[in-house]
Amino acid sequence: MNTLTCFSNTYRRLQLLRNYLLWTAWLLVSGCDLAVIEPSDGKLKSDFTFHVQDPLCNANCSVSFTNTSKNAATYEWDFGDESAVSTLPNPVHVYATSGAFPVTLRAFNDSIQHDTTLTVYINKTPTPGGLKAFQHVIDIGMTVPESPQLTMIDNVLTNGKPDKIVVVTPVMGKRNTSALGVYYWGGKWGIFNEDLTSLQEGEKFNVVTADAGSENAFVHEITPANKRLIHVSTMDHPKLNNHPNARVFVTPIWIKSSDYITWPLGVVYVNNRWEIMNLAQSELPAGLKVGVIISEDASSYVHTCTFESIVGDYTKLNNALTNNKPSALVITTFNQGAEITWPVANDQVTGLWYGPNANWSIFNQSGQAMLQDRKYNVLVVE
Repeated sequence: MNTLTCFSNTYRRLQLLRNYLLWTAWLLVSGCDLAVIEPSDGKLKSDFTFHVQDPLCNANCSVSFTNTSKNAATYEWDFGDESAVSTLPNPVHVYATSGAFPVTLRAFNDSIQHDTTLTVYINKTPTPGGLKAFQHVIDIGMTVPESPQLTMIDNVLTNGKPDKIVVVTPVMGKRNTSALGVYYWGGKWGIFNEDLTSLQEGEKFNVVTADAGSENAFVHEITPANKRLIHVSTMDHPKLNNHPNARVFVTPIWIKSSDYITWPLGVVYVNNRWEIMNLAQSELPAGLKVGVIISEDASSYVHTCTFESIVGDYTKLNNALTNNKPSALVITTFNQGAEITWPVANDQVTGLWYGPNANWSIFNQSGQAMLQDRKYNVLVVE
């Protein structure tokens, strides 16, 4: 982090602390209950989130909607299935069939209107052909002798396909504290340790692939123009822009010698755009390409690390998509949410393991304690 960025972050946090202390003192003196005071610019803005109550449902499926609009007096919900409009602030809607449904929330204040549309997927993959996944295991002789940091994937989904979008997450076989990247060489994709340390026999990786040109997958290139901070690069894609509920999954691609990045990547949502961030706040090299897969359907969710979910260096996932499914193909990416400075990102390399309590868990490869309030995007491909 450069000196200016460090100073700006410190100054901002001091301002927030000062404002908090002033409000607290005023509320205590006045005898009011302590409450969060959120400033408002007075502008009307419609926004919402939603939750599919049963991700495996394909008929008569309930979806709960949470209204997060600002400065609105009344609302209209169009659920995208030709049903009646709802004027409830936070409705629950039942979809009779599976499919993709564009839901529009219209917020009104006097004669002013603002609309927001998000797509709800009921047991339906939003991409033509969907995502494909498999597990790669390093067996004897599967690292490259002259490059022991590299293991080549031999799978019909990726062989001879240099344009494939490939995202990987390590699975407990052997601990590996190195950040991972992918590399196309000799007609095959490979997985490698970014710090060039050797891979070990027995390491496992879940691999999710998407076709080039899929509406929910693309390659993002980091350029000086899209680097908002030295460690943050803004993506521009129709499936991401103004989609705060998108679950985004990323893996860096090695093409040239400057593409090594020895810290893991995550994502953050700022100014209605998703961004890729170096979790250690080190600089992202210009020209680095990153494979990106997007999910907004029922095959993914956001996991939050809580006091109840954390056991030492891991956090237990608790979701119908992953519970009691030891053969599920799961990938994860750290999700910083909408605030880039808090909570402090988990800059540890993480992996997945399936524990004795029939839960998948995300763990810190280093063995350091998992911290509360950190979030991870989780994708399951059957």
